[in-house]
Amino acid sequence: MRIFSSRSLILLVLLLLCACRQMDMADSTPDQSAPAQAVEVGMWGGNALGMDVVEEGASLEFDCARGTIDGRIPLDASGRFTVEGSYFQETGGPTNAIEHPPPVKARYEGSVSGDTLSMTVVNLETGEKIGAYSLTLGATARLMKCL
Repeated sequence: MRIFSSRSLILLVLLLLCACRQMDMADSTPDQSAPAQAVEVGMWGGNALGMDVVEEGASLEFDCARGTIDGRIPLDASGRFTVEGSYFQETGGPTNAIEHPPPVKARYEGSVSGDTLSMTVVNLETGEKIGAYSLTLGATARLMKCL
C-alpha cells in the first residue's frame, strides 16, 4: 500500500525546497538596525573642518591645514573608528614649494552616531592632539582659512 503517489512526493520535495530557499533569503537580508560598516560616503561639515568621504578614503580641509585618509574608514560594532593618514599644516599668505612644511602622519579617531561624526586628530610624530571636531553629514564646513 502506497502512502504517497509519485506526483505527491515530487510536489512535497518542491515545496520543501522552496521553503528552505525562502529561509535562506530571509537570513541574508541586511539588518536595518545594524551599524554601518564604514563612515558614510558624502560631505561632512562642522566648525573648522570639512571632510569629503569617498569609497577610496577621505580628504579633509581644516582652517589652516589639510589632510588625507587612504582607504575606507571602517566602523566597529559600536560605530567607532581609528585610521591613520596624513596632515599638512598650511600657512597664510603666498608660499612656494620650499616653504611648505612636510606632511606628518596623523591618527584620525572617533565615532559616528546617526549623521554626527566626532573625531580627534593626533600628530603621530609628536603625540600632540591637533584638535577635536564634530561633523554633520551633508553640512557645509565653516572654515576660517589662513590669510
